[in-house]
Amino acid sequence: MSSRLIAVTVDCRDAGALAEFWREALGYPRAERWRDSHGLTYVELKAPDRPSLLFQPVPEGRCYEDVADSTGSQRRRTHMP
Repeated sequence: MSSRLIAVTVDCRDAGALAEFWREALGYPRAERWRDSHGLTYVELKAPDRPSLLFQPVPEGRCYEDVADSTGSQRRRTHMP
């Protein structure tokens, strides 16, 4: 059974700067930004047939990968620095 990467979420201090770095490094065509009710800005990189990359502003850094297997079951894996 194979799995596919759906999305990567990165917790970081400066979502805008880190998202722009990875957008240029990986060649993602666009970045979408939005603010939540607390005024925090989130940035998501999207491209056809590629996993979404979401950068969210938090003080501690973590990285999450969301994968789905061939049955559609989804799992999340967390990496801490």
